[in-house]
Amino acid sequence: LARVGMASEAGAAVTATDAAATAAELPAPTVLVPPGSPPRIKRLDEAVVNRIAAGEIIQRPANAIKEMIENSLDAGATSINVTVKQGGLKLLQIQDDGKGIAHGDLGIVCERFTTSKLRKFEDLTSIATYGFRGEALASISHVAHVTITSRSAVADCAYKARYSDSKLVPLKPGASEQPVPCAGNRGTQISVEDLFYNVATRRRALSNPSDEFRRVNDVVTRYAIHNSGIAFSLKKVGDATSGVRTARGASTVDNIRTIFGSKVASELLELNCMDERLCFKMTGLASNANYSMGKGTFMLFINHRLVESPTIKKALDAVYVQYLPKGQHPFVYMSMEIAPQNIDVNVHPTKLQVHFLHEDEIVGQVQQALADRLLGANTSRTYLTQALLPGVDAPAPRERGGASAAVSGEATSGQEGKKSAHRKTSTRKSTEEGEARVYDYQLVRTDSRAQTLDAFVVNLPVQDVDSVRDSSATAGSGGPAATHPEPKRKGDVAADADDWDPIRQRPRKKKRADPPPSAATAASTDDCDCATGCGCAPRGFFGGTRKGGGSAGARDNSLTDPKVVRRVLKWPESACDLTSIIDFRLEAVAKQSEGLRALFAEHTFVGCIDESRALIQFRTKLYAVHTRSVCRVFFHQLVLRGFGSFEMIGFKPSASIETLLQIELDSARSGWSEEDGPKDELIHEMVALLTSKAELLREYYAVDISSEGMLCGLPVLLDEYCPDLAGLPRFLFRLAVEVDWESETDCLSGIARELGALYQDPGDASGPAAQEADDTPAAAAAVEAKGRKWMIEHCVFPGLRGMFAPPSLLQRNGSIVEIADLHQLYKIFERC
Repeated sequence: LARVGMASEAGAAVTATDAAATAAELPAPTVLVPPGSPPRIKRLDEAVVNRIAAGEIIQRPANAIKEMIENSLDAGATSINVTVKQGGLKLLQIQDDGKGIAHGDLGIVCERFTTSKLRKFEDLTSIATYGFRGEALASISHVAHVTITSRSAVADCAYKARYSDSKLVPLKPGASEQPVPCAGNRGTQISVEDLFYNVATRRRALSNPSDEFRRVNDVVTRYAIHNSGIAFSLKKVGDATSGVRTARGASTVDNIRTIFGSKVASELLELNCMDERLCFKMTGLASNANYSMGKGTFMLFINHRLVESPTIKKALDAVYVQYLPKGQHPFVYMSMEIAPQNIDVNVHPTKLQVHFLHEDEIVGQVQQALADRLLGANTSRTYLTQALLPGVDAPAPRERGGASAAVSGEATSGQEGKKSAHRKTSTRKSTEEGEARVYDYQLVRTDSRAQTLDAFVVNLPVQDVDSVRDSSATAGSGGPAATHPEPKRKGDVAADADDWDPIRQRPRKKKRADPPPSAATAASTDDCDCATGCGCAPRGFFGGTRKGGGSAGARDNSLTDPKVVRRVLKWPESACDLTSIIDFRLEAVAKQSEGLRALFAEHTFVGCIDESRALIQFRTKLYAVHTRSVCRVFFHQLVLRGFGSFEMIGFKPSASIETLLQIELDSARSGWSEEDGPKDELIHEMVALLTSKAELLREYYAVDISSEGMLCGLPVLLDEYCPDLAGLPRFLFRLAVEVDWESETDCLSGIARELGALYQDPGDASGPAAQEADDTPAAAAAVEAKGRKWMIEHCVFPGLRGMFAPPSLLQRNGSIVEIADLHQLYKIFERC
């Protein structure tokens, strides 16, 4: 019976097993869903769940490298090297020298929710590490092939393992999936290959490797700046140089200088803010008002975690909008430390955003700290200038009906109605002829009759010359009158106080006793350029006639005479057979800039900023000209231009060369020392040298030196222009020391160079008015400055229009700087 019972049970078991096998082979019964019933809820497969979660955390290579950099920093790494290929889609590798991963943990390191930084949920309130969820490596392993090589400090060797879908897989087909021992340094190396290989849609969306590398570079850059002291490097596979490289132990400013350049680093302000009540502290670096860029840089770290905060960024932009031009943005790096219990870091899949308590108050204090820092650092501003924009080198030709021709002499002060009508007529005429339309910003608003800056400057009152003379006579100064170097030519007598015009600060014009011009003479008035239009031949300042010259003696009457457009001084070069002078002239022409030549030939003088700078307008642009630099070159060319045919400025009384040289040697700029010998001997040798060269200087350069060693005259390089005679000691000293008198070429060139240096500074053109004005130094200096500015406006710049071959060097050394452009001003006015 027992055997029969056992057999029955065995048979029943076999029958149940066969039935189960048969049921497994049969298809599952179809569950009929009645029409109109809701869809049934199904449990998703684990692989689908993991892939969806991975897509939220790892959106592109930049997210993957961010997670891996944070793991390396949590491991205490001091050096982090990142290597990418095809923007990180083909290969994304990171290597650090941190604590490494223990051999026993390699089996679960890529599984979800495995971490060494969190044990219970309450630990989130005091979390101080970057990672805490344990999802980064797991998510990466679901969308890429991951290989980890790690060695801890206590291990004898490194171990290498490969992962797919969070599980260990063999390194080679047929091999074991367990970690394999290998050689390696302390730390961890993680290689991520073929990112998104199994997510075709995501892979196609990230088809631009350059854009992905830029994003990876941005992440590495931000962490490198924040973690100063840790060495970071980023490079592409196959490149010899690194895109990012910071040194170990470098400061935050050093890293910014290395990555963004010294231009940013030199304009940074330190930011500091702390509030114990709100339990927060802020430190950072922000650019001052001198620096801005089209696309700003804003780096925010909260508790050392790279995050984004539109609220903070908007608050900082509201401060900078008061200092920066429209469309320009600052550079800001900010690190905030908030008490862990006041911050929630688990609000974003990629941990890109955080929430913290008292957000409005903290943001307000940060904004105020930045505003106070910028206000305190705004005592000085730096503006970049550009010497002669490229458009000046090739000025547009003046075509008929063009912008320049259409408005020549158009914008006259007080004639707005006429100007508008003329503009409409010109525009309509150009449109009818099929030419380009002339816009407002292309109009050249200059007129020879318009006022200059001097009309808006309040000048010091100048007393009447007669009253000053009377008061001086009453005071009865018994000493000799101060000598004022006066021009002398062909026996002319210098003008006294009665001949001086205190208003125009120049000698009065003598009334002509000539009879009225005849009909023949009147017919030739087109060639006359004096104020009366009398038809007389052009005369020089000293009463002579200069062939081919304009009216050098006449004041610029463009403010009163509508026929005069602008004053131009020009006369032909002197006849010379010396090869050296001919070569010098040809060299000056060869070195000239066509753009600068057009600028000086067609400019409109605006006014003097000071004694060394002036404003001129050329078409629709305004320029600041350094007059000393320009005059030095200009008068050097004039010496070469009039070589051998100069007229002379005579001195009454003559000046002692020995005395002038003594003044120069007594000054510190001469560089004299006891090793050079006694001053008396040096002065005697220099006087003897200059006296022996007196004939050459007088014949070719009109520098008159008598046999007694007296300086009797200087050349007239420009009508009505007298140099600053305070430079005579320096001129004679350099004439004796710096000029090579043995070589013809060097000698002639050296003398021309020193004369140009002497004439670069205008002298006092105020004459007796300055001598008899108020005795106060301030009043005398004001009169002298006015006379020098008059020379610059009425002598130098008219000469520049007709006789200057400006070299291109003036473009590069900042002698001419563009400070305004009508076209750009229109953009500013439209914005306002």
